[in-house]
Amino acid sequence: MSYCNSCLKQIAKDEDVYCSQCHVPLHKDCANHCLNCGVILCDSCYAENNFRCEECFKPENLFQTIRRSHIEQYAGCPYSLYLQLVLGIEPPMSKYAQLGVIVHDLIDKMFKGELKINEAHALLVDRADEWNLSTDDEYSIITLDLMDNGAKCLDNFELIKDNFTGEYKTEYNVKFSLDKNLPSISCTLDLIFFKGDDIHVHDWKTGKPISGKKLVTDLQPPLYLYSVKKEFGKMPESFNLHYLQPNKHIRYNKVGDMVYEVKTTKNTYTLDVEEALERTKDILKGIKNNKFNMPEDAHLFRCKNLCWFGISGKCKGTYDEQWKIMNEKYSQESA
Repeated sequence: MSYCNSCLKQIAKDEDVYCSQCHVPLHKDCANHCLNCGVILCDSCYAENNFRCEECFKPENLFQTIRRSHIEQYAGCPYSLYLQLVLGIEPPMSKYAQLGVIVHDLIDKMFKGELKINEAHALLVDRADEWNLSTDDEYSIITLDLMDNGAKCLDNFELIKDNFTGEYKTEYNVKFSLDKNLPSISCTLDLIFFKGDDIHVHDWKTGKPISGKKLVTDLQPPLYLYSVKKEFGKMPESFNLHYLQPNKHIRYNKVGDMVYEVKTTKNTYTLDVEEALERTKDILKGIKNNKFNMPEDAHLFRCKNLCWFGISGKCKGTYDEQWKIMNEKYSQESA
Protein backbone atom coordinates (compact mmCIF):
# COMPACT_ATOMS: atom_id res chain seq x y z
CA MET A 1 0.00 0.00 0.00
CA SER A 2 1.35 3.44 -0.96
CA TYR A 3 0.27 7.04 -0.51
CA CYS A 4 0.47 9.81 -3.08
CA ASN A 5 3.25 12.30 -2.41
CA SER A 6 1.04 15.10 -3.79
CA CYS A 7 -2.45 14.65 -2.33
CA LEU A 8 -1.34 12.29 0.50
CA LYS A 9 -4.24 9.90 -0.22
CA GLN A 10 -3.93 6.17 -0.65
CA ILE A 11 -3.25 4.99 -4.21
CA ALA A 12 -5.43 2.23 -5.61
CA LYS A 13 -3.85 -0.74 -7.36
CA ASP A 14 -2.68 0.01 -10.92
CA GLU A 15 -3.21 3.75 -10.36
CA ASP A 16 0.30 4.51 -9.14
CA VAL A 17 3.15 6.15 -11.05
CA TYR A 18 6.54 7.30 -9.79
CA CYS A 19 8.55 10.50 -10.07
CA SER A 20 11.37 9.93 -12.53
CA GLN A 21 13.84 11.77 -10.28
CA CYS A 22 13.10 11.06 -6.61
CA HIS A 23 10.87 8.01 -7.25
CA VAL A 24 8.10 8.91 -4.82
CA PRO A 25 4.66 7.39 -5.62
CA LEU A 26 1.91 9.51 -7.18
CA HIS A 27 -1.62 9.18 -8.47
CA LYS A 28 -1.65 9.30 -12.26
CA ASP A 29 -3.89 12.37 -12.03
CA CYS A 30 -1.53 14.07 -9.56
CA ALA A 31 1.61 13.58 -11.63
CA ASN A 32 3.29 16.49 -13.41
CA HIS A 33 5.12 16.16 -16.71
CA CYS A 34 8.35 17.81 -17.86
CA LEU A 35 7.56 20.58 -20.33
CA ASN A 36 10.30 19.36 -22.66
CA CYS A 37 10.31 15.56 -22.64
CA GLY A 38 7.14 14.68 -20.73
CA VAL A 39 8.62 12.42 -18.02
CA ILE A 40 6.71 12.14 -14.73
CA LEU A 41 7.67 14.50 -11.88
CA CYS A 42 6.38 15.07 -8.37
CA ASP A 43 5.41 18.57 -7.25
CA SER A 44 8.81 19.30 -5.67
CA CYS A 45 10.93 18.12 -8.60
CA TYR A 46 8.58 19.85 -11.06
CA ALA A 47 9.04 23.21 -9.33
CA GLU A 48 12.76 22.80 -8.65
CA ASN A 49 13.87 23.15 -12.27
CA ASN A 50 11.11 25.42 -13.52
CA PHE A 51 8.74 22.66 -14.70
CA ARG A 52 11.42 20.53 -16.35
CA CYS A 53 13.35 17.42 -15.37
CA GLU A 54 17.01 17.71 -14.37
CA GLU A 55 18.24 16.43 -17.73
CA CYS A 56 16.16 18.85 -19.80
CA PHE A 57 17.09 21.74 -17.51
CA LYS A 58 20.80 21.36 -18.26
CA PRO A 59 21.91 24.33 -20.43
CA GLU A 60 23.12 22.06 -23.24
CA ASN A 61 19.66 20.45 -23.42
CA LEU A 62 17.45 23.41 -22.54
CA PHE A 63 18.75 25.33 -25.53
CA GLN A 64 19.22 22.67 -28.20
CA THR A 65 17.29 24.68 -30.81
CA ILE A 66 16.62 28.43 -30.70
CA ARG A 67 13.94 30.19 -32.74
CA ARG A 68 15.12 33.09 -34.85
CA SER A 69 12.79 35.43 -32.97
CA HIS A 70 14.42 34.39 -29.68
CA ILE A 71 17.81 35.42 -31.06
CA GLU A 72 16.45 38.91 -31.74
CA GLN A 73 14.82 38.91 -28.29
CA TYR A 74 18.15 38.10 -26.63
CA ALA A 75 19.87 40.86 -28.62
CA GLY A 76 17.30 43.34 -27.28
CA CYS A 77 17.15 42.08 -23.68
CA PRO A 78 18.77 38.80 -22.58
CA TYR A 79 16.87 38.88 -19.28
CA SER A 80 13.48 38.71 -21.00
CA LEU A 81 14.58 35.48 -22.68
CA TYR A 82 15.71 34.14 -19.31
CA LEU A 83 12.27 34.82 -17.85
CA GLN A 84 10.62 33.07 -20.78
CA LEU A 85 12.83 30.07 -21.52
CA VAL A 86 14.49 29.37 -18.18
CA LEU A 87 11.82 30.37 -15.67
CA GLY A 88 9.03 29.26 -18.01
CA ILE A 89 7.05 32.53 -17.79
CA GLU A 90 5.33 32.46 -21.17
CA PRO A 91 3.98 35.85 -22.29
CA PRO A 92 0.48 35.87 -23.79
CA MET A 93 0.21 36.48 -27.52
CA SER A 94 0.14 40.21 -28.20
CA LYS A 95 -2.63 41.73 -30.32
CA TYR A 96 -0.08 42.52 -33.04
CA ALA A 97 1.39 39.02 -33.08
CA GLN A 98 -2.02 37.33 -33.15
CA LEU A 99 -3.20 39.54 -36.02
CA GLY A 100 0.00 38.55 -37.84
CA VAL A 101 -0.73 34.85 -37.27
CA ILE A 102 -4.25 35.20 -38.66
CA VAL A 103 -3.20 37.29 -41.67
CA HIS A 104 -0.27 35.00 -42.52
CA ASP A 105 -2.55 31.96 -42.55
CA LEU A 106 -5.09 33.70 -44.78
CA ILE A 107 -2.35 34.91 -47.14
CA ASP A 108 -0.99 31.38 -47.44
CA LYS A 109 -4.43 30.08 -48.42
CA MET A 110 -4.95 32.97 -50.88
CA PHE A 111 -1.57 32.25 -52.45
CA LYS A 112 -2.50 28.60 -52.96
CA GLY A 113 -5.87 29.52 -54.46
CA GLU A 114 -7.82 28.11 -51.53
CA LEU A 115 -9.45 31.44 -50.64
CA LYS A 116 -10.76 34.41 -52.58
CA ILE A 117 -10.28 37.92 -51.26
CA ASN A 118 -13.86 38.33 -50.03
CA GLU A 119 -13.66 34.99 -48.22
CA ALA A 120 -10.38 36.06 -46.62
CA HIS A 121 -11.95 39.29 -45.35
CA ALA A 122 -14.85 37.38 -43.78
CA LEU A 123 -12.50 34.89 -42.11
CA LEU A 124 -10.33 37.72 -40.78
CA VAL A 125 -13.34 39.13 -38.91
CA ASP A 126 -14.47 35.71 -37.68
CA ARG A 127 -11.05 34.66 -36.42
CA ALA A 128 -10.35 37.99 -34.75
CA ASP A 129 -13.73 37.87 -32.99
CA GLU A 130 -13.10 34.27 -31.93
CA TRP A 131 -9.69 35.24 -30.56
CA ASN A 132 -11.07 38.26 -28.67
CA LEU A 133 -13.72 36.08 -27.03
CA SER A 134 -10.97 33.79 -25.73
CA THR A 135 -9.11 36.54 -23.82
CA ASP A 136 -9.89 39.48 -21.56
CA ASP A 137 -6.33 40.82 -21.57
CA GLU A 138 -6.03 44.24 -23.25
CA TYR A 139 -2.49 43.27 -24.28
CA SER A 140 -4.00 40.56 -26.50
CA ILE A 141 -7.34 41.91 -27.74
CA ILE A 142 -7.29 42.77 -31.46
CA THR A 143 -8.69 46.30 -31.82
CA LEU A 144 -10.75 47.69 -34.70
CA ASP A 145 -7.86 49.74 -36.07
CA LEU A 146 -5.72 46.60 -36.18
CA MET A 147 -8.56 44.81 -37.96
CA ASP A 148 -8.49 47.57 -40.58
CA ASN A 149 -4.72 47.10 -40.95
CA GLY A 150 -5.27 43.38 -41.44
CA ALA A 151 -7.84 44.04 -44.15
CA LYS A 152 -5.41 46.38 -45.96
CA CYS A 153 -2.74 43.69 -45.80
CA LEU A 154 -5.06 41.24 -47.51
CA ASP A 155 -6.04 43.78 -50.18
CA ASN A 156 -2.42 44.67 -50.96
CA PHE A 157 -1.38 41.01 -51.06
CA GLU A 158 -4.15 40.41 -53.60
CA LEU A 159 -2.43 42.98 -55.85
CA ILE A 160 0.90 41.12 -55.92
CA LYS A 161 0.08 37.44 -55.45
CA ASP A 162 -0.10 36.71 -59.19
CA ASN A 163 3.50 37.89 -59.64
CA PHE A 164 4.70 34.54 -58.31
CA THR A 165 4.40 31.77 -60.85
CA GLY A 166 6.44 28.59 -60.86
CA GLU A 167 7.84 26.29 -58.21
CA TYR A 168 7.59 27.46 -54.62
CA LYS A 169 7.47 26.42 -50.97
CA THR A 170 5.43 28.20 -48.31
CA GLU A 171 5.72 28.22 -44.50
CA TYR A 172 8.92 26.21 -44.90
CA ASN A 173 10.83 25.43 -41.71
CA VAL A 174 14.61 25.08 -41.74
CA LYS A 175 16.77 24.02 -38.79
CA PHE A 176 20.48 24.60 -39.17
CA SER A 177 23.65 24.99 -37.14
CA LEU A 178 26.41 27.59 -37.26
CA ASP A 179 28.70 25.54 -35.00
CA LYS A 180 28.39 22.00 -33.64
CA ASN A 181 29.02 23.33 -30.13
CA LEU A 182 26.19 25.89 -30.29
CA PRO A 183 22.39 25.56 -30.31
CA SER A 184 20.84 25.12 -33.73
CA ILE A 185 18.55 27.80 -35.22
CA SER A 186 14.98 27.36 -36.42
CA CYS A 187 13.56 29.63 -39.14
CA THR A 188 10.18 29.44 -40.88
CA LEU A 189 10.18 31.16 -44.27
CA ASP A 190 6.91 32.52 -45.66
CA LEU A 191 7.75 31.93 -49.33
CA ILE A 192 10.72 30.41 -51.15
CA PHE A 193 10.31 31.05 -54.86
CA PHE A 194 12.34 29.18 -57.47
CA LYS A 195 12.89 30.94 -60.79
CA GLY A 196 15.08 28.82 -63.04
CA ASP A 197 18.28 28.17 -61.11
CA ASP A 198 17.73 31.19 -58.88
CA ILE A 199 16.11 31.27 -55.45
CA HIS A 200 14.20 34.24 -54.06
CA VAL A 201 12.90 34.56 -50.49
CA HIS A 202 9.80 36.58 -49.59
CA ASP A 203 8.49 37.51 -46.15
CA TRP A 204 5.08 39.05 -45.42
CA LYS A 205 4.90 41.77 -42.77
CA THR A 206 1.84 43.23 -41.05
CA GLY A 207 3.70 45.83 -38.97
CA LYS A 208 5.69 48.99 -39.63
CA PRO A 209 8.70 48.94 -42.00
CA ILE A 210 12.23 48.95 -40.64
CA SER A 211 14.50 51.67 -41.97
CA GLY A 212 18.01 53.11 -41.85
CA LYS A 213 20.84 51.03 -40.42
CA LYS A 214 18.38 48.52 -38.98
CA LEU A 215 18.03 47.23 -42.54
CA VAL A 216 21.49 45.67 -42.14
CA THR A 217 21.70 45.16 -38.36
CA ASP A 218 18.43 43.21 -38.06
CA LEU A 219 19.26 39.49 -38.02
CA GLN A 220 16.21 38.16 -39.85
CA PRO A 221 17.45 38.81 -43.42
CA PRO A 222 20.91 37.21 -43.02
CA LEU A 223 19.61 34.22 -41.05
CA TYR A 224 16.85 33.54 -43.58
CA LEU A 225 19.30 33.91 -46.46
CA TYR A 226 21.81 31.55 -44.86
CA SER A 227 19.13 29.02 -43.93
CA VAL A 228 18.35 28.66 -47.64
CA LYS A 229 22.00 27.96 -48.41
CA LYS A 230 22.10 25.30 -45.71
CA GLU A 231 18.91 23.70 -47.03
CA PHE A 232 19.31 24.04 -50.81
CA GLY A 233 23.06 24.51 -51.26
CA LYS A 234 23.15 28.07 -52.61
CA MET A 235 22.53 31.62 -51.48
CA PRO A 236 19.30 33.25 -52.74
CA GLU A 237 19.50 35.97 -55.37
CA SER A 238 17.22 38.18 -53.30
CA PHE A 239 15.44 38.56 -49.99
CA ASN A 240 12.20 40.57 -50.05
CA LEU A 241 10.32 42.16 -47.16
CA HIS A 242 6.71 42.96 -48.08
CA TYR A 243 5.16 45.42 -45.63
CA LEU A 244 1.60 44.91 -46.73
CA GLN A 245 -0.30 47.54 -44.75
CA PRO A 246 1.60 50.53 -46.25
CA ASN A 247 2.25 48.51 -49.44
CA LYS A 248 6.01 48.99 -49.13
CA HIS A 249 8.48 46.45 -50.48
CA ILE A 250 12.17 46.22 -49.51
CA ARG A 251 14.52 44.10 -51.62
CA TYR A 252 18.00 42.81 -50.77
CA ASN A 253 19.93 41.96 -53.95
CA LYS A 254 22.91 39.60 -53.98
CA VAL A 255 26.10 41.43 -55.08
CA GLY A 256 28.73 38.98 -53.79
CA ASP A 257 29.04 35.46 -52.40
CA MET A 258 27.68 36.49 -49.00
CA VAL A 259 26.99 40.18 -49.59
CA TYR A 260 23.68 41.92 -50.35
CA GLU A 261 22.65 45.49 -51.09
CA VAL A 262 19.42 47.17 -50.13
CA LYS A 263 18.49 50.54 -51.61
CA THR A 264 16.19 53.18 -50.19
CA THR A 265 15.21 56.51 -51.72
CA LYS A 266 18.19 58.16 -50.01
CA ASN A 267 20.82 55.52 -49.31
CA THR A 268 22.30 52.18 -50.27
CA TYR A 269 23.14 49.79 -47.44
CA THR A 270 25.39 46.73 -47.57
CA LEU A 271 24.51 43.54 -45.69
CA ASP A 272 27.49 41.33 -44.88
CA VAL A 273 25.95 37.94 -44.10
CA GLU A 274 29.17 36.48 -42.68
CA GLU A 275 29.51 39.38 -40.22
CA ALA A 276 25.88 38.88 -39.16
CA LEU A 277 26.52 35.17 -38.59
CA GLU A 278 29.44 36.01 -36.29
CA ARG A 279 27.15 38.30 -34.28
CA THR A 280 24.64 35.47 -34.09
CA LYS A 281 27.32 33.07 -32.82
CA ASP A 282 28.11 35.50 -30.00
CA ILE A 283 24.42 35.55 -29.03
CA LEU A 284 24.17 31.75 -29.12
CA LYS A 285 27.29 31.50 -26.93
CA GLY A 286 25.66 33.85 -24.43
CA ILE A 287 22.49 31.73 -24.37
CA LYS A 288 24.43 28.47 -24.01
CA ASN A 289 26.55 29.90 -21.19
CA ASN A 290 23.50 31.26 -19.32
CA LYS A 291 24.49 34.91 -19.69
CA PHE A 292 21.11 36.56 -19.24
CA ASN A 293 21.91 39.82 -17.48
CA MET A 294 19.63 42.72 -18.18
CA PRO A 295 21.42 45.35 -20.31
CA GLU A 296 22.60 48.31 -18.26
CA ASP A 297 21.22 50.73 -20.84
CA ALA A 298 17.72 49.17 -20.81
CA HIS A 299 15.27 51.92 -21.67
CA LEU A 300 12.74 52.45 -18.87
CA PHE A 301 9.97 53.52 -21.27
CA ARG A 302 10.39 50.34 -23.34
CA CYS A 303 10.42 48.16 -20.23
CA LYS A 304 7.25 49.68 -18.78
CA ASN A 305 5.25 50.22 -21.96
CA LEU A 306 6.39 47.82 -24.69
CA CYS A 307 7.69 44.70 -22.92
CA TRP A 308 5.03 42.38 -21.49
CA PHE A 309 7.29 41.35 -18.60
CA GLY A 310 7.50 44.99 -17.54
CA ILE A 311 3.83 45.77 -18.23
CA SER A 312 2.68 42.74 -16.21
CA GLY A 313 5.09 43.37 -13.33
CA LYS A 314 6.96 40.10 -13.90
CA CYS A 315 10.10 42.21 -14.38
CA LYS A 316 10.70 45.19 -12.09
CA GLY A 317 13.26 46.93 -14.27
CA THR A 318 17.03 47.19 -14.43
CA TYR A 319 17.86 48.12 -10.82
CA ASP A 320 15.55 45.71 -8.98
CA GLU A 321 16.17 42.74 -11.28
CA GLN A 322 19.96 43.09 -11.13
CA TRP A 323 19.78 42.99 -7.33
CA LYS A 324 17.50 39.94 -7.52
CA ILE A 325 20.02 38.10 -9.73
CA MET A 326 22.92 39.01 -7.43
CA ASN A 327 21.01 37.79 -4.34
CA GLU A 328 20.09 34.50 -6.02
CA LYS A 329 23.71 33.97 -7.05
CA TYR A 330 24.94 34.77 -3.53
CA SER A 331 22.41 32.35 -2.02
CA GLN A 332 23.54 29.55 -4.35
CA GLU A 333 27.22 30.15 -3.55
CA SER A 334 26.52 30.21 0.20
CA ALA A 335 24.45 27.01 0.18
